[in-house]
Amino acid sequence: MAKLSISNKDGKAEIELQASTTLGRFSGSGILVSDPLISNNHCRIFLDPQGKYRIKDLGSRNGTYVNSRRIQHEVMLQNGDEITLGMTSIVFLSQAIEDFVSVEGEHSSALRGILPSVDPGSTRLIQWPETGSVEPSIPQSPPGTPPAAHEMRKDMTLQMDCQKLRAAVELHLEIGLELNLDRIFNRVLANIFKYLECEKALILTANEDGKMGVQAFRTRGNSKKLAIPYAVVKRVQQERIGLITTIPVRAGESLSCQSSISVPILDGDKLLGVVIVESPTNGPPYGEEDLQFLSNVAHQAGRLIATAQMAKRMEQEAVMRERFQRLLSPNMAEMVVSGKLKVEKGGETRFATVFFADIRGFTSMCENMEASEVLDFLNEYYEILVDVAFRHEGIVDKFMGDGIMLVWGAPVSHPDDPVRAVSAALEMQSAIEEYNQHRDTGLHGEVRMGIGINTDNVVAGYIGSSRTMSYSVVGDAVNVASRICSVAGPGRVLISQNTYVHVCDHFETTGFKNVSVKGRTRPVQVYGVIGPKKKHF
Repeated sequence: MAKLSISNKDGKAEIELQASTTLGRFSGSGILVSDPLISNNHCRIFLDPQGKYRIKDLGSRNGTYVNSRRIQHEVMLQNGDEITLGMTSIVFLSQAIEDFVSVEGEHSSALRGILPSVDPGSTRLIQWPETGSVEPSIPQSPPGTPPAAHEMRKDMTLQMDCQKLRAAVELHLEIGLELNLDRIFNRVLANIFKYLECEKALILTANEDGKMGVQAFRTRGNSKKLAIPYAVVKRVQQERIGLITTIPVRAGESLSCQSSISVPILDGDKLLGVVIVESPTNGPPYGEEDLQFLSNVAHQAGRLIATAQMAKRMEQEAVMRERFQRLLSPNMAEMVVSGKLKVEKGGETRFATVFFADIRGFTSMCENMEASEVLDFLNEYYEILVDVAFRHEGIVDKFMGDGIMLVWGAPVSHPDDPVRAVSAALEMQSAIEEYNQHRDTGLHGEVRMGIGINTDNVVAGYIGSSRTMSYSVVGDAVNVASRICSVAGPGRVLISQNTYVHVCDHFETTGFKNVSVKGRTRPVQVYGVIGPKKKHF
C-alpha cells in the first residue's frame, strides 16, 4: 500500500493512501494538513486505470510542487517523489523499506538488519580517494573507431563530466537554506537520479552508537530489492572512502554486470551516513567519474545535514532555555541547557523544600481596582518575589492568583535548600515592606503576605497533557506547605518541624504550635521565624 510521509511544524506522520485522497485545510479533506499556505481543497492523489498514483492540483492559490517543480496538470508519482504544499513537505512512498532492501546475512544486526554479506571474490572494487593505481573505468573507443566518432565520444564524456560536477553546485544552490532533514535527503536523491544513471538509491544515517538505518530511498520503476554488500559498507564506515562494487549478473543465457557505489557522508571526521546507488542491470558499469560525482554530492550533503542538525539543536536549546528560565534563575537555566545540570524527565522522588506565599486581604484590596490595575499590581508584586527567589536559586513552580509556589531541591538541589528557602522568605517580607513605602497605600492599603514552608519527599516531573506540560512537584509535602501558609498571619513566616530541624542553627524562631492538616490524623508542628541568628564572637 502506498503512503505519504508528511512533515511540517506540527511534526511528522505517515498516512496510507486510498484510491482517491484529497489534501487540504478543509475539515472534510481526506488528509487534513494544518498549514496556513495550503488551500481548503489543495490537491488530489488518485489511482489511474493502470494502477499508478497521480497527483492533480485543484486550483490552489500557492500551487502544488513535485520535486521542486510546480505542476500545471496531473502528473504520475514515483517512489520517493517530494511533494511540497506551502510549508509542508510530503514524500510519496510506493514501497516499504522492507520491500526495497533485503533483510538477511549474519552481520545484519550491525546495520539494523539490512546489509547481507557477499562473496568478495565476485566483486571488483575501485576506491576514492585513491591510495594507489586504479584500473581506468572511463569507456574507451573500440579499435577501428573513426577519429570523428572518437572525438564525439570524448566530447560527450566531457559534457557528462561537466554536468555531474555542476550538479553538486546546483544541489547547494537549490537546498542551501533548507533545514528540514527529510527534504534534504529526498532532494539529494532526486539530484542523484537526475545526473546519474541508476536504478535504486538510498541514504543510511548513523545514530549515536554508530548503527545505521535507512533514512530515505528512491527507485526507478518496479525495481527488485537492493542487496547491499555488508563488507563494502563496513569498509566505507571504517576507512571513510568511496567504493565501486561490480558484481556479475546472469540473466538467462547472457551474462552482464551490475555495479553500485557506496560513499560516506561526512562532517569533518564525523560519519553522518552513507549514500548507496545501484546501476541498471543492462546499463554500463560505474566508473571513477561517477564515484567522484557521488563523492562531491555526499560532501555537499554532509555540510547541509550538519547545518540542519546544528539549527535543530539550537532551536531545541532555545525552547529548553525559554522553558527553564520560567522556573530557574538565568544562570541555572543556562547550566541545564548546556548539560552541566541534569533534569530527569518523568516522575522521580526528590527531597525538597516547598514554599507558599499569598497576600492577606487580597480580595478587599482589589475591590475598587480595575482589572488592568490588578494585573499591573500583581506583575509588580511577582517581580519582587521572583527576583528574590532566583537570587537564592529556587524555582517557580506556579502562580496562583495572588499566591506563588516555589521549590528548592527539584529539579536542582543544594545541601542547604531549607536554609535558602527561609532566607528567601525573610528577604521577601523585607522587600514587600520597602515596596509599601514607595507605593500609594492610602487608596488600596498595604500589601501583607503570609508564607508557609515545609521540607519532605515529593514526586517531581512533567505534568499535563500531550499538548502542554509543565514541571511541578506533588505529594503530601506540598499539601502541608499550603496548609501552613493558610494559617500564617500578615508578615509572618511559618515553617514545619521537618524544615525546623534543618534551619534551627541559622534562624531565631518562636515556640511551636499545632496546625491541623486535611487528610492527616495528627496535627503538624509549626514554628515562626523571627530572623537570622546573631553570630557571637
